[in-house]
Order: sequence, then C-alpha cells, then structure tokens
Amino acid sequence: MPTGALSEYVCAVLPVRPRVLLPLVALAVIAAGVAVGQVGSVRSGAPGRPALAPDRALTQLQAEAWDADEGLPQSRVEAVARTADGHLWFGTQEGLARFDGVTFTVVGRGPDALPDADVRSLAPAADGGLWVGTRRGGLAHVDRDLRVRTFGTEAGLPSPAVAALAVGPDGTAWAGTFDGLCRLAPGADRFQCLGEDEGLPTAYVRALLMGHDGTLWVGTRGGLARVAGGRVEALDGLGGAAAEPTGALVEDGRGGLWIGPLSGHPLGYLRAGALRPRPEAAAADGLPTEALLLDDAGGLWIGTDGGGLLRARGDQVETLAEADGADLGTVLALFQDPEGSLWIGTGGGGLARLRTAKFTPVTAREGLPADRAYAVAADPERGVWVGTTGGLAHVVGGRVVETLTSADGLPGDDVSAVYATNDGL
Repeated sequence: MPTGALSEYVCAVLPVRPRVLLPLVALAVIAAGVAVGQVGSVRSGAPGRPALAPDRALTQLQAEAWDADEGLPQSRVEAVARTADGHLWFGTQEGLARFDGVTFTVVGRGPDALPDADVRSLAPAADGGLWVGTRRGGLAHVDRDLRVRTFGTEAGLPSPAVAALAVGPDGTAWAGTFDGLCRLAPGADRFQCLGEDEGLPTAYVRALLMGHDGTLWVGTRGGLARVAGGRVEALDGLGGAAAEPTGALVEDGRGGLWIGPLSGHPLGYLRAGALRPRPEAAAADGLPTEALLLDDAGGLWIGTDGGGLLRARGDQVETLAEADGADLGTVLALFQDPEGSLWIGTGGGGLARLRTAKFTPVTAREGLPADRAYAVAADPERGVWVGTTGGLAHVVGGRVVETLTSADGLPGDDVSAVYATNDGL
C-alpha cells in the first residue's frame, strides 16, 4: 500500500459514479449494517459443542427472546436446567415451564400441582427427572411423566424456602434453604440437615455447586463453606469474597472456584486453599452477582442485579443490556446447553438466548458510521471497506478498525460506491 494518510486517497476509494455496485453487493449488505460470513464454528471444550465465539462482540451474537406472549408463565426467570431427555426447564415466580425447542409446557398445575408456583432453583435428578426448589413449598420432584412428589417441612426441611439445589455423584439431592443445608439420599423420604452448629458460616444458604471431585461448595449469607467427606469446613476466614454473602459459584477447569458476592464486593477466585488475584475479579465491582458461568472458550459470564450481563476475559469486560428486546438489566440465571447456546433468565425481561450464527453483523453498535450500508469492497490486504450514509469504514474480522468521514477529507458522508485497487486503495 502506498504511504501517506488514507484521506489523501479518497478519490481512488470513491469513484464518482452512480450506485452501480449496489446490485452486486446486495447479497452481502444488510439494510441495517453488514453481515460478514464465517466458515466453520469456534470450538472449545467438549467435542461437538461450539463455543460462544470469543472474537465477536456481545452485540454480534444472535439473540432471541421469549416472554409470556410466547408461553412463559411469567417474565421473571429465576432458574434454568436441562434434563437427560433434552428438555430445558425454566423456573418463574408463577410456575415451572418445560421447553422442547418450540413449545412451552407449564408443569405442576392441576391435580399434580407443585407445592408453590414461585420456583427459585432447579437441578436435574439422577433418575432423569427434575428437582424443583420453591419459595414457600419446599422441594418437589417432577418425574418424566410430569408427576410431582413433594418434600416439605414435614419431611424435615427447616424452612420451606429452597434457594439453591445440587445433586451429588450418588444421586443425593442437596437443598439450600433459608435455615440450613439439607440432604435427601436416593430413596429416602426425610432430610438430614446441617446448620451453624455443624460449621456453616450462617444457616441461610443462597448458592450451591457440586464440584468435579464431589466437593459441595456452599454459599451462605455469611460467606463460603464446603462439605467433603461428611465434614463442613467454613471458609469465611479467608476474607475477601469468601466472607461476603454469596450469590453464585462456578468452577473452572484448573481446580479453581469463582465466587460471586451479592454485596457488590469484587469477585473472588479460590484455588489450592487461597484466594488468588485475577484480572476478571473487578469485572462486576460494585454490582451484586446473581449468576456465574464459564463458557467453553474460557469467557466468564456474570449476571448482575442492575448492571446487565457481563463477559470478562482477562481485564477486558463487555456489557449487554438487552437481547432481541429482552431487558438484561438484572440477570438471575445462566446456562449453556450442549449446542453452545447461552440461556439467560432475567429479573423481569423474560428469557433470552445468545448463540454464534454463521454471519457476523456489523452495525452502528459495533462502530459502523451508520446502519444503512450501500456498498462493500474487499481490501486486497485484509477485511473490507464499507460505504454507509455516515461515512466509510474499514472492517476486519467483524470489527470496525477505522472510519473516514467528511471531517477526514471525504467530499461527503454519503458513500454510495467503493472500489479497492490492487495496492489496497
């Protein structure tokens, strides 16, 4: 490419001709921006499971949303789970919904009703059914035929509010309540419970995570604990995030545990018995953490109360406030399915899904001068040049790397034709 400022070569980039290129580029240009094709999928983790492409901005992921108009019982989605038969399940304040990819089926109403319609937690059961934690009715088990069995205070639960669930390798169901941590062994009809006397920082359990090695991580209002070998070990003495009210927990593939505080304290990263510094820890600083997820590409997704959905990679943080019209201001649940799609339960905006599509949209949200794109020309060295009603943009790998407008020397901002010569201009 010749040396000199790009603005010196605008006459070569913009030949004075009518919009003769428009019919040719119509296949590549979308009315609201540009779509860049992708060959293949970014893959990481489990074979056959595409990751949420880390090279795309959050706004470039394909978004879909559902609310009560599409069959959800209610727009506040507190929990998401998937059972062995492939169904997705969503817990709302007004009922439980099963989703087959097309239709929502509201479960637990009528003769085989759930003990309470306000569903706070979900976990797939070892027998192929689903464990359902409710706000006022205790724990319920929904089998494959949608029959419901209830385990409440009469079965030994110290509180009817089940805020968190986890299932052990042996099929034991663990229920985190407002007044203790309880276990229900396979085939049992009564709980065995643990509280402050057994070593929990407080009896109010807000988050549970069954670790890869069988350790049960317990997030309470008073901090973190773990249960291993039948023994409770309080970890709030570590300070930092481990001593804060816990909203969410997630393990990584290196033996580390991310801790999401409800207090707005920075995230904590626990490994080998100590809190370790990580650049992602400050991603949600000042925001209560409601949900955490690590995707197959290593991105840390953070659902916040009031700050939207965050994706952190190192010290880089992106925020998404809406998806296909769904308000993501408060995110209560995150789940990645076997196809790599991210399901998002919100605090009033319904349900949303993000996934990697074959085309990457490039719009004003990603830095295009304007959404109306008239012309595209391939740069012989890299990327494409895009003419819009707001100026000229150079797009490389789905990212806008440079823009030129009348302020840079263009005759005008309405660029209707683009031609790139062999030397790049």
